[in-house]
Amino acid sequence: GSVARRLFGGEQPHEAITVEKAVTLVPWGQKFPLANRINSRLTGARIRGAARGLDGPKILWLYDPTAFELVGRVGEDMTVYDVVDDYAEQVGPDARRRRFVAAADEAAASRSQVVFATTNGLYERQVARNPETHLVRNGADFAHFSHTNGTAPEVGALAGPVIGFAGNLTAEKVDLDLLEAAARMRPEWSFVLVGPPAEN
Repeated sequence: GSVARRLFGGEQPHEAITVEKAVTLVPWGQKFPLANRINSRLTGARIRGAARGLDGPKILWLYDPTAFELVGRVGEDMTVYDVVDDYAEQVGPDARRRRFVAAADEAAASRSQVVFATTNGLYERQVARNPETHLVRNGADFAHFSHTNGTAPEVGALAGPVIGFAGNLTAEKVDLDLLEAAARMRPEWSFVLVGPPAEN
C-alpha cells in the first residue's frame, strides 16, 4: 500500500529525481545519540542501495546536522554541510536536545569536505571547525520580486507599515509571544504571515 511504498520505495516527482524518506525506526533520534546512530545506519543502508549503479560522483549533502553519522557510510565521493541556521537554537528549551544538536553541528562541519554558511556569525563558527567553509548568503532574483503588480489585493489594501513573514509558523521558527506583543504595541501596523502552521 501507500505506507509501505513511502517506507520502502521512492517517489519520482521528475524522471531524473527520486525522493526517499529517511528511516526512523527508533524514536528521539534528534535527542539521543544511540537512537540517532541506529536510524542513521538504516538510512545509510537505504541511501547506498538507492545510489547503487548511479554514474558520476556522489555527493552527500547535509542540511540536518544530526545526519552527521552518514558521513563516510553511504559511498559518497564528498560531503557538503549546508548551514542555514543556528540549529541548536531552534530546538526549544530541552537542554539535552540542544547539547546533542550543537555537538552534531560541530561533527557535521568537521567531517565534511565543504561547508556553506549563510551568515557572518555562522561562517565564523564553522570556519573554526573546517577551513573549507564558504560564506554563501541567502539571495533572490531582486528584479523578479521587486515589481508591485504582483501584490495581492488584500495586502495592497492594508494600512502601513506592513510587517511580513513567509515560512513555517511554528514556535521553533517564530517567537509568537513577541509577535503578539508587537501587534498590541503597534495596532496601526499590519502584520501579514504566510506559511503552514507546521513543518512540511
